[in-house]
Amino acid sequence: MKPKKLAQLTFAALSLFSAPLAQAFNYADQDVILIFRKDGYNNVEFDLGGVGQFLNQPDGKVIHVTNWDLGLVRSNFAIDDGTAQVILVASTSATDTNRRAWLTDSQPTAVVTARTPSQWQQLWSKISGIGKGAQTYTATSATNYAVVPAGNFTSFDYIASNAGSQYSVLPLLGGYSAFNVVGTIPTVLRFYEIPTSTAATKPPANLVGSFTLGVDGSLTFKAGPVTDAAQILSVTKGAGGASVSFNTAVGVKYRLRYSPTLSAGRSSWSILPGTAIGDGNPQTLQDTAPAGSARYYAVESFQ
Repeated sequence: MKPKKLAQLTFAALSLFSAPLAQAFNYADQDVILIFRKDGYNNVEFDLGGVGQFLNQPDGKVIHVTNWDLGLVRSNFAIDDGTAQVILVASTSATDTNRRAWLTDSQPTAVVTARTPSQWQQLWSKISGIGKGAQTYTATSATNYAVVPAGNFTSFDYIASNAGSQYSVLPLLGGYSAFNVVGTIPTVLRFYEIPTSTAATKPPANLVGSFTLGVDGSLTFKAGPVTDAAQILSVTKGAGGASVSFNTAVGVKYRLRYSPTLSAGRSSWSILPGTAIGDGNPQTLQDTAPAGSARYYAVESFQ
């Protein structure tokens, strides 16, 4: 009996030591990676879980994103000085039958479309590399986040700048995104689902919603188009026409509508040329040729 017992103990010991190490940063396909960066500092990266939590939500639905550590970010660098940046990315696997990538867009005027299969493959390579890099970097620690030196081969900065050789294309994920995925805090980032397409004219990507991050560290997701009710602060008339000043939210596009009467439905009000992109400060749009009769103005946010 003793040899048998010894054999059982030996087998148990071998099983224990051959068990794989648990990964602290548990990245899986379709997980959303939340990344904070700032020139000259470490990258701070979090896995927010599957992107499905943000998909197919009714327009206007707000989700407060709290499963990340603001204190950890602030212990690495300040986020309220106008130089800290944030990015959110996700991707299916490269072999998924319905390949999609999800990227934040900091350019309100960008035209976001599907990508060719080869272009999409490059996006996947970058996104997967960031997630798996964080997992590799934290493999021997008990943390569920990654604080990675920007020059480390597993960091967002290193991967998005093509191994640190092209920092000018870092906001474009190495040059494989057609728009800037990086937002400077405070920011509103549109969140697009990008499929593959072989069509000569690529179809538009699906706008899932937007992420808003304030300098106070509050992160929220809002499903559907980015809209904001702007408050008109003043209307002044001069030789050059009428000027309408209003408050703005970061990243939201605004335009002026007018009508000679308040009784008309808002959708029938005429749209004036000229737009403004909000930066959190008051802005002004002009009606350069108002008629002699009275005009009523409305500031409208739009996509």
